[in-house]
Amino acid sequence: MGAAHGAGRGVESMRAELPPAPLVDRPLPIRLGPRPTTTWGMPHMQLGVVPDPDLLAELARRAFALPDVVERPTVVSVPGARGLWLTDGAPIARPEAIVAGRELSHIHPDGSMHLALPAARAREAVAGGWAEPHPLAAVLGLDGLVLVYTPRTRNELDVLWSLLVESYRFVTGRDPRSGGGEEASPAAVVRATDSG
Repeated sequence: MGAAHGAGRGVESMRAELPPAPLVDRPLPIRLGPRPTTTWGMPHMQLGVVPDPDLLAELARRAFALPDVVERPTVVSVPGARGLWLTDGAPIARPEAIVAGRELSHIHPDGSMHLALPAARAREAVAGGWAEPHPLAAVLGLDGLVLVYTPRTRNELDVLWSLLVESYRFVTGRDPRSGGGEEASPAAVVRATDSG
């Protein structure tokens, strides 16, 4: 894949590119329409979903603008998936939330993503129709590991983006909206550690 995306840019320039994440720590709306058909096994993915190329490009732009995140080949997903890797200098507050290496998440070719979220937030995303549990979540002891469905509209992209920001905060212990170098607020850490 060549040089990693995001490499060589300072945290300050990346932070300036982060768009708002309007639903962080707020109730999620109900996703309209049916859930996509997915596999229940490995690889865990949607079937027959064709992403909007503009939304997919914007998702990738936002994802790889997160502080200390670079694009590298995924080690846990399907060919063509784009891995979101934390740089060596990035803290990992919850190493158990990372399945392999320093891979925070990955964007599937169809625009869906696997994310590790606080368990309560993952349950909310599933109940609202935004996600489904990963088939290995219980086996791995990662109750918050979910597949978040492909965004079909700009509003749905904002939901996925907000969940990705929450996943970043959950895994690293840092809030990327405050520059990425500051620890998440005590209230956010309490919510992030909720597993019940």
